[in-house]
Amino acid sequence: MENSQVEPTPIRLSLWDLFVWTTLAALACTLWTIHNAAAGSFQVNAQQVIFFLTAAFAFATTGSALFLFARRWYRGMPTDFQPGHWLLCLTGTIMIYHGLAILGRSTIMRIAMITSRSYTDVYLNIGQDVGFLLVCLLTGFLLPVRPTWRWVMLMPCLMSLTWIAVWSMVIGLDYYAFWYVVRIEIVLVVLGLFILLSIAVWDQATTRDRRDWLHWLGVATLVILNSPPILIRVYEALFR
Repeated sequence: MENSQVEPTPIRLSLWDLFVWTTLAALACTLWTIHNAAAGSFQVNAQQVIFFLTAAFAFATTGSALFLFARRWYRGMPTDFQPGHWLLCLTGTIMIYHGLAILGRSTIMRIAMITSRSYTDVYLNIGQDVGFLLVCLLTGFLLPVRPTWRWVMLMPCLMSLTWIAVWSMVIGLDYYAFWYVVRIEIVLVVLGLFILLSIAVWDQATTRDRRDWLHWLGVATLVILNSPPILIRVYEALFR
């Protein structure tokens, strides 16, 4: 008797997915409040709102995607794992790491009575960025995807290395280091979006596989997540 392969079933949303998305969006609000409290910042400006809204959307969307894939795996439902799915899983894993890092950092600062802008706080930031780099690379290379898509990791890795360098410069009392980040951040973001969209177009042109809606949601989510520096520049140009 010949073994027949089970065809992947189409991915459809359920009420469970909507519930998970809403819960994660609420959790993002909580984490943002904890982060601001740990940093001693309670005043919110337009730039912070832009960053928060995009991050909350990405956190809820990628977390829901991880839940969806885990549920399909648990039920034995085969999935045609596409590059956009890889993006969702990669971004979701990084967002979970960030959430845990925020909780861990705020807990350490509260227990050890560490003030923001202290050297210990700077070392915690360096450790958080090193952890981000490791999580990004390990997740990106362990999950299967067409090799070209891994170039998408270039921008976040360069951004992480930039922040590690900046915090190291702060230790050396070079407080102008943050000015360097403002200058280079927009360049890295534009470079990252250019790489992402170029690969998405190339992938569509060179594959015979049909990309589903979740693939394009993964691409769109990453574009939205990385758009705040550009949106802030537009906001400042129009309203200042």
